[in-house]
Amino acid sequence: SAERRNSLTLYAAVKAAVKFVIIRAGIRTDEDTYFRRNLSECQKRNMPYGLYWYFEATSDDAFKAELAACKKSVKGLKPSYPVFFDMEEQKQIDNLTTAQRTDMALKFCAEMTAIGLPSGIYANPSWMLNYYDSDRLDGIDIWLANWTHDPEIPSQFDFGQLIWQWGVRKHRRQRRRL
Repeated sequence: SAERRNSLTLYAAVKAAVKFVIIRAGIRTDEDTYFRRNLSECQKRNMPYGLYWYFEATSDDAFKAELAACKKSVKGLKPSYPVFFDMEEQKQIDNLTTAQRTDMALKFCAEMTAIGLPSGIYANPSWMLNYYDSDRLDGIDIWLANWTHDPEIPSQFDFGQLIWQWGVRKHRRQRRRL
């Protein structure tokens, strides 16, 4: 599960000389179980970090509740990288229009800016091309997930992404504590 993965392979990341990490801060209206621990470990190690919040909202009211929970959890932090909006559920494709999804992403970014945090949007090329109005996202930092499994093979997509997630490396679960 993402929660278990998020219990941070920070030890593995530090050993692998990773330059930064993006920590899941929460999902829906819940702060991630490991968020504070992972944040503390990054801060202790001077590891640059960014954050993301996983949204599942399919209505304005649900979005407002999820956004309020996110703001409560991240307000006052000083991440080196943005706080990213992550929306990727099929139910959001089925129940929201492209304009609504884009409005939510932009509202998230505006609210993060209002509390003094850098912001951005996590997406894959399919979402950027089909489920967001990418023209309206001009100037927004993008964390693009586009799997090539080889950083020497550049992404064929250019959305002006700040971060390009090109693959997944699976680490064996570490038994040592940080």
